[in-house]
Amino acid sequence: GIVPRMGLTDPGADFGAGYYNDHHFHYGYWLYAAAVLAKGRPRWAERWTPQIVALARDIASPSAADPFFPPYRHFDWYEGHSMASGLFPFFDGRNQESSSEALNAWYGLALFGKAINDSNLERTGRALLATELRSSKWYWHSTSSHSVYPPEFAAHKGTGMVWCAKVADSTWFGAGLVYALGINVIPFTPFSEYYLTPGWVSEAFVVAKEALVAQNYADDWKSIIFLLHAVTDRAASWDEVAATAVRGDEGNSRTNAMWWIATRPDLAKARELFPEHWEEPSTSSGSSAGVVSRSVTSSVRVLLGSLGVVAGAVA
Repeated sequence: GIVPRMGLTDPGADFGAGYYNDHHFHYGYWLYAAAVLAKGRPRWAERWTPQIVALARDIASPSAADPFFPPYRHFDWYEGHSMASGLFPFFDGRNQESSSEALNAWYGLALFGKAINDSNLERTGRALLATELRSSKWYWHSTSSHSVYPPEFAAHKGTGMVWCAKVADSTWFGAGLVYALGINVIPFTPFSEYYLTPGWVSEAFVVAKEALVAQNYADDWKSIIFLLHAVTDRAASWDEVAATAVRGDEGNSRTNAMWWIATRPDLAKARELFPEHWEEPSTSSGSSAGVVSRSVTSSVRVLLGSLGVVAGAVA
């Protein structure tokens, strides 16, 4: 595998990346950036494609015959979503915190494959993306009409971490609903509108705003919650973000924040065009582990019919 140099001697360096923690989170940002560069600068792509493909193989090699990387390092096809933990053992098994950063990894992979005309990379990314999206809505989101959790936990509207044997509304870096919700909405990209549905945001923002008022959070976390608000009220979001600091070194920038708010669609029009992305999934088919992955084929087929519009946003 590919690990940071510091991780070879310090297991805790770079969030444990030396022991294979969070590779899809980290490399997903690079894959997304590489897709943008490759689309606009073909000569750059020719020079760096082997290195970028190596990152893609590290997190999503589809072949058991790959001599350097395991197949689908982070993805659990039975559960239907990724697990971020690497070689560190835990009593409750493996876990994943940021569902949105996992989605960003597969989005970046699909876009890079599209940018360099590699259908294998693109299809691998799309299949992972479709499956992760369906499972993330199922296990990380709760609304008044959908939840696989007891009412007292569902009231949080979001899950901070999903483990093999438990779920939690906390994170590795702190306890609190703002952290739990915030880490599961970044980064804000064209694909985000498929995950951050108005039906969920309309309830989650209320809970997050109450938590912001009740506790003292830094501006970078406030801005994340206010950017989430843009899904249902872009005018209010614009004023809220304008009054806070947006830290570019945390994976966002004021330019990206302004783009996200300004491009949120009219809700009535969005519901008319994409009704399947408005609400969270129905709980009518049960809530046992693996229920989402049993519908992998149908989820891929449903999402891929519309994903081309999102992928084209980089063009």
